[in-house]
Amino acid sequence: MIYRYLYSVRDSIIRNNEIDHESKFPWRIRIIKDDQTLNAFCTPGGYIYFYTGLLKYLQSEDELAGVMGHEMAHAAKRHSTDALTRQFGVTIFTQLLIDSQYHDLTQIASNLALLKYGRKDELQSDEFSVRWLYNTSYDATGAAGFFERMNAAGGQGIPAFFSTHPDPGKRVQKIKELHKKLGGKPGNKYEDRYKRMIRNI
Repeated sequence: MIYRYLYSVRDSIIRNNEIDHESKFPWRIRIIKDDQTLNAFCTPGGYIYFYTGLLKYLQSEDELAGVMGHEMAHAAKRHSTDALTRQFGVTIFTQLLIDSQYHDLTQIASNLALLKYGRKDELQSDEFSVRWLYNTSYDATGAAGFFERMNAAGGQGIPAFFSTHPDPGKRVQKIKELHKKLGGKPGNKYEDRYKRMIRNI
């Protein structure tokens, strides 16, 4: 049931937007059972991973969609490919791609989840998360709510996401500025629906 729910959020993002590699990537979703890790990542080729810790930390469906859109943008804009090549080199990167075709990527998730993106890549992924959600029924600033709570927590209990997604305060501001620039259309948070579904994890 939880996978059907996650795929419905993914489908809403894809259905309402023109996403790079939309038909080439499977955009397959996998859940990693680890309540202590608040993180998500998307591999080259469009495999989206959520840790249960992050899913339980999020408070609404628009936050989920915001994070999902952000991670999808990393793959669609080839940030994941570039980061893997920089950090692990061409040889290991090629092996990771081969492994991803034949094995469950959770076996190498510890490396993939810790990819370091540059400021430009992070901001571009934030931008496309807002743009993609703006064309759906969601509040397009969904990711901002998540970042605001991260910022308020000062990084306590969420080291994984802070290590790969820096400067939440500034990014919240930019997300809201872009939303306003696009027209500021209000959207739905779907808090109750999210809380009902998250009980299935």
